[in-house]
Amino acid sequence: MEETFVTYEAFGAVGDGKQDDSRAIQKAHAYANEHRLPVRGKEGAVYYMGGRTLTAEIQTDTDWSGATFILDDREAENVKKPVFLVTSRLQAYDLDISSFQKDQKQLGRTLPTDCFVTIEDVNHRKYIRFGLNVDNGTEQTDCFVVRKDGTIENPIIWDFPEVTSCVAHPVDEEPLTLTGGTFVTIANQAERVYNYYWRNIEIRRSNTQVVNLSHTNTEEGESGSPYRGFLRIADCAYVTVKDSYFTGHKIYETIGRAGLPVPMGSYDIDVYRSSDVAFYRCRQDGIMDRTRWGLIGTNFCKNLYLESCTFSRFDAHMGVTNAHLKNCRLGWQCLNAIGHGTFIVEDTEAYGRALVNLREDYGSTWDGDMVIRNCIWHPAEPAASVLWTSNGGHHDFGYVCRMPRKLTVENLKIMDGAFAEKEGYEGPTIFNNYDKEIHESDPGLDREYPYVTAKEVHLSGIITESGKEIRLKENPYSMPGLCNVYLGSAGINSIGRR
Repeated sequence: MEETFVTYEAFGAVGDGKQDDSRAIQKAHAYANEHRLPVRGKEGAVYYMGGRTLTAEIQTDTDWSGATFILDDREAENVKKPVFLVTSRLQAYDLDISSFQKDQKQLGRTLPTDCFVTIEDVNHRKYIRFGLNVDNGTEQTDCFVVRKDGTIENPIIWDFPEVTSCVAHPVDEEPLTLTGGTFVTIANQAERVYNYYWRNIEIRRSNTQVVNLSHTNTEEGESGSPYRGFLRIADCAYVTVKDSYFTGHKIYETIGRAGLPVPMGSYDIDVYRSSDVAFYRCRQDGIMDRTRWGLIGTNFCKNLYLESCTFSRFDAHMGVTNAHLKNCRLGWQCLNAIGHGTFIVEDTEAYGRALVNLREDYGSTWDGDMVIRNCIWHPAEPAASVLWTSNGGHHDFGYVCRMPRKLTVENLKIMDGAFAEKEGYEGPTIFNNYDKEIHESDPGLDREYPYVTAKEVHLSGIITESGKEIRLKENPYSMPGLCNVYLGSAGINSIGRR
């Protein structure tokens, strides 16, 4: 009888939650990959996976519906190895290209398939971090999709006069799907140091989708090292995650590079150097629990999309180019980002000090436009601004830092009623005091690394629960170059006090 799918039990898995099934799971996927067969977990089985350095490589559809996986990280042999790794049969290869230009549209050659391309220049540094986790930055990096005819689909955000690495990752034409599965991580008990654990599901194959997956943590103790995403998406394009559940990790404290205490958080989702990644109807519980770190972190990404997701935090560290959040709920850590292109937040309810926080440690920069439309915002404190930035112009981040060139805020409800009777409360602002050294005689234009402020602001339909009119900026002497402010016909009103 011809095989139609592969089971873990066929390779010796017991599924009793006690015996280590890691080797059987690894063998099952290796067999499935060789014979191009899907894999199916057993409904009701509990597969225990201990700390041995074993990675199950997945190249075929896998259905984990009804099965549970226990990942025991207390004695992991190699914390940098994923438990499951989704890969392509198509091998990546180097491209001999010596330079790229910003906004270049054509590769100048044809390719055998559509490819996701990553480029680096190790001789130039970007994202030179400032603050408690100060560092010397990272090599200049970019990524984009290239069609077979050489058309570059995503904007190149830097000039690359020299390229030290250029790798093409072929895009699979057929999708690969991971379905179902309940994953429980027994948390590590390691020291409180930045030694990130990668005991996860890592996706490195373009055109992959994840559906109905669930992840929780257990036995988080008094000490632990952080995690680099239970679900990690890296060096690929066109990945979709639907109807899945994730969990915030306990926050520990450690000593940062500046020698001072810093909170040390883990992301349950990590997206690295990838493009066109989307999340639909994904969620976590406890989005207002301040003992747990925010859920999703990204670096070097293009075209991120979240729809109908409930997360405590969205965080784009070292740049995202084009991000869109629609019909989401965001908790206590809210929206954090820096990057390029267009950032759209619409039909979303959010909590936090600011609706959008442009990360201070990377220069509070957004090189493009920002649109906030039909949202509800619950400020966490009286000193609240729709857009929070901080840049005194004294640090070289490796690029010119700027506010959004054009900021549009339409139909925003600000739920600040709790502060209405607070003495001295003047109401929220659009812009906070981004440079506290600025005063009447010093507009901040002569800084060594001047911060470029917004040039165009469109405001309409902004209403406050407190009855206070929203102010444009906290510091009346800041942003002297801001001359184009447009107020829509909907006006700026109040919605009454709570």
